[in-house]
Amino acid sequence: MKEKRQHLVMVCLLISLLLVGIVVVEGCKKSESNTSTDEGDQKWYCPEHPHIIDSRPVKCRTCGQDLVLLETEEETE
Repeated sequence: MKEKRQHLVMVCLLISLLLVGIVVVEGCKKSESNTSTDEGDQKWYCPEHPHIIDSRPVKCRTCGQDLVLLETEEETE
C-alpha cells in the first residue's frame, strides 16, 4: 500500500513539473513575440525595464509604466 502511494505521489509530481514547464515555455514564447518588431515600425520601450520593447505605446507588463518611443540613430541626426 505504501509503495502504491509513493508511485502516485511521484506521478503527480512529474505531471506538475511537466505543466510548469509548459507554462514557462509558453510565457517565454509570448515574451519573445512581444519584444520583436519589424524594422520599419516604431519601437516603444520601458525606461525602467529597457528589455521590454513593443511596437505599440502600451504599458510595461512588469511595472505598468507607459512605454516611451525609442529613437534610432537615424532619427536623432
